Formats: sequence, structure tokens, C-alpha cells
Amino acid sequence: MTSKPLKSFNIVGTCNPNEHYMVPAAARLPNVSGMIDSKSYFVLHAPRQSGKTTCLFALTNKINAEGQYYALNCSLAPLSGLKDANVAMREIVGQINAGLLSSRVGVLNNLAYAFDDKSFMDYQSSKVRLPLNALSLALEKELVVFFDEADCLNEEPLIRFLAQIRDGYLARADSPATKFPRSLALIGTRKISDYRDKVRPSDESIGDGGPFNITMEPMKLANFTLEEINALYGQRAAETGQTFEPKAVERAWYWTEGQPWLVNALAYHVIVRLFGNDCSKTVTGSDIDKAAQALILREENHFTSLFKRLKEPRVKKVIEPVILDGGRIPNEIAEADKDYVVDIGLLKKDPAEGGPFKPSNPIYGELIVRAMTAKFKEDVPKTLENKWMDGTKLDMNRLLKAFQAYWRENSQIALKSDSTDSAGLANEATAHLVLYAFLQRVMNGGADFIQREYPLGKTKADICVCYKEIRYPLELKIKGALSQKQSLERLSSYMDKCGSSQGWLIVFDKDFTKSWEKKLFRKIYKRDGKTMYVVGC
Repeated sequence: MTSKPLKSFNIVGTCNPNEHYMVPAAARLPNVSGMIDSKSYFVLHAPRQSGKTTCLFALTNKINAEGQYYALNCSLAPLSGLKDANVAMREIVGQINAGLLSSRVGVLNNLAYAFDDKSFMDYQSSKVRLPLNALSLALEKELVVFFDEADCLNEEPLIRFLAQIRDGYLARADSPATKFPRSLALIGTRKISDYRDKVRPSDESIGDGGPFNITMEPMKLANFTLEEINALYGQRAAETGQTFEPKAVERAWYWTEGQPWLVNALAYHVIVRLFGNDCSKTVTGSDIDKAAQALILREENHFTSLFKRLKEPRVKKVIEPVILDGGRIPNEIAEADKDYVVDIGLLKKDPAEGGPFKPSNPIYGELIVRAMTAKFKEDVPKTLENKWMDGTKLDMNRLLKAFQAYWRENSQIALKSDSTDSAGLANEATAHLVLYAFLQRVMNGGADFIQREYPLGKTKADICVCYKEIRYPLELKIKGALSQKQSLERLSSYMDKCGSSQGWLIVFDKDFTKSWEKKLFRKIYKRDGKTMYVVGC
């Protein structure tokens, strides 16, 4: 089979929305049709890089093609940072006109700038409402409007904008002359409560009769399902002949849990970077795994912007116990803060595990831990790299012996106190993070990587170090948290999961009065054909 030229493998992204493979908008937004039919005004939210804009383009085209209503898509992204409300209202009108000009519907094209005149602009409190009113009157079919990137508006511009939408919504049934869009949606990363919270700090209010009060539950753009990932990759196969093994789809689902940007990025890395656009090559599960590791090790704008959030106090206090304490968040942390971290896409609840929180997907989980260990990794000597690898296997026993020596020399500095260190982390967390940082320094990336498991609701962490396709399972525990028998049973179970006959239980002892000679040890247990090493630290 010959290779077919490839402009861009873009399942869902930022280039021309007509040039990529995609899940039908109706499948990702199953409730939108009902909201429009019921004349609802609503908020649609999802984390950044979830495919909101792509989906909106498709939804707008679908509505216009069906012919029952006109649909208009307007982006408010250019208004980011504007604080002057009058300027902002004028710019919103400009974006409405830009949406009309870019529409595929000739009737809408012809109405661009038709209502953008001085008489409307003289009314400071209705610069947006009056053009929408006039536009609705000029159309023979009712209008649906999507305001994308609505969360770019803040403070006074947001108050003024919502107030005008409210006024138009409330007056639309009074007479034919006050006609207003049938349905209107704000699209961004915020839920409706977040919009209200943005207004409340000010003395001004948008009033009690706001149109968005009728939305009992915010709508959220769903991630792809396993079946939808298979369909997306299938579209690629149908067009170019490039096939994806079933295992490749499964691994893409495993690493991303359907996060659209990641689904796209994995396929892009394999097809463009690994295969050089050679469509004759079949994508395997191993290819997807390599792409995931490469993605984790690379600096990406998507990750940079997302993980800036980790520095926010309200995010940090939610993230840390999830990563380091089995998903259990202290009761004193506000529900709004938990919801916020879920809404921005860093965490999710796992109903199958009784509701604990966990990272939204394994890629985010690994990147969160890397961000948390960055401080400790800088303290680990770079000369550790490659010292225990001979090109075929990893000498885990010698590596952990080196860690024992490192921990003996540096644990007092890392822990600093009985309760927290300088980063605000619990001592148990710090011990785990220092080991993780040590392992990160040793491993080189590529085919050699560390995989961290998130055993929800359990007071321990699992780590699987992978080298040359050999897996080395490690179980971490704090002395006294669980009995050694329980910990060995869990290690045995984890070894089964990793398909390994050898495993290591690392036990951290917090007793500062105990001598290092007693803390540092190594014991060997053999049972059921397995060899388990207990390493004291």
C-alpha cells in the first residue's frame, strides 16, 4: 500500500474544523437538541482542549443544515483581559458580525453589520441586546446563538453582558417587536455557579430573573468513549488504509480515558513522528505506549497551561491528598474547591470505586506527580543516571540499596518536621515523592519509564518501573500504617497485575529516635513461586 500525503492528523484540534476526523456533535452533546427545542438558555462547560470549539462548529453546521433554526457561532476570545465595559460591549457586537460573516448560511452573511449603527451604539446598556433583537426580527426562522470562550469576560464586562442577555430573555415574549434568540449558550470552562461567583464580588448584580436560572444542571462536554475512539481511528483507516490494532485503541483509551486532546496527540505522535506519515504501517498497542511516554516527557503548551493550575492554593490542597492518600480528600476542604479541580480537568470521581477522586487519566496523573516531585528531583545527583542498567535488565536491589544510602543522608532535610515540609506536604507524602524523584532521575524515558498506580481509598502507593519490557513492581508503605502481612499480600496482588515474579516492599520508618542500623534492612520472602523483597528506609 502506498503512503497517502497527510496534511495534519487532527482528530479534534484547532485547525480547519472540516479537515479532521470527529465524533458527531450530537453524540458528544446529546441534550443540546432538547435544550434548543425548549427555548432554553444554558451553559456548556468542559476543560480546555476538550474539543469544545470543534464540536460547536459541527453543531452549528448541523443545525443550519437541518433547516429548522438558524445557528450562529461567536467567539469572545479576543475580549480576554478587557476591563472597560463599553469597549467590551462594542467588541462583542464586532464578534457577532464576525460570526455572521464566517457563517456558511448566505442569509446570515448578508446581515453582517446590518444592525451595527450609531443609534444602537448610543445606548450603553443595550449595545448587545438591541443588535440581537434586530437580528432575530430580520430572520424568518428563529435564531440559536453560541458564545464560545465566554469565560474570557470578567468583572464589569461580564456583568453588563449577562444583564443584557437577561433583559432580552425576559422581554422576548412580551411582543413580536422584542423578539430575541430562541436559545443561547455560554461555552467555556466554567459552570453557571462560576459565572455567578464572578459577579458577586461586585456591588452590582444581574438580578434575580437571570435566564440561566432555568438550567438546573450545567451541561458538560463528555470525553470520548472507547467506542468513539475506535470510530475516530476507524475513520483514519477508512480514508488512508492505515489500520489500528484493537490493542492500540485499548491503550489509547487506557492512557487518555477519552480526553480529546490526548486522543489526538497520541495518534499524531505515532503517525507523524514515529511513522513519518507512512500509511502502510499498522499502529500497535506498543506504538501508543511509546507515544504516551514521549508525550509525558515533552513540554507541551496544553500541559503547561493546565499544570499552572497546580500552583493555585485551592487546587493544591485538593490534588495533594488525592495523589498521596488514596483519593481521600479531607472533609474540611470545600465542595466548591473539589468541583473546581474536576471542572478544569485534573481530577475525576470514580463511581466504580465508591466515589474517591483520582487523576483524570494516567497521563495527567504522571504529569501531576512529576510536577510535585520537581523540587525533590533537583536535589538528586544527576550522576545516578544509568548506573544500575546494563542494557538488558535493571538491578533493582542495588538501586534500592543506593536509595537507602541517599535517604539516610537526606531524609532529615526532606522531612524537616513531624507534620509537614516546606512544600506543605505530609511526611508520608514526602517520603514517597523523594523515592519517585530518585527513580525519575535514574530512568531515561523512552522505553524506560515509571508507571504510578492510584489504588483508590488505600493508604499506600504502587509504582511499576519498566525497563526493556521488564516490569519491576514496588509497593510503598509507612511503618505502622498496615501490617507487613497485609502489605505483602497487596504486593503479591500487584505483582500478579504486573506479571512479575519479583516485587519490592519499601517501608519508611518515621521514628527519628531509631538508629539507621535498625531502619535500613533487606529481607527476602518467597511464596507461591514469587520472590518479595522488604526494604527498610
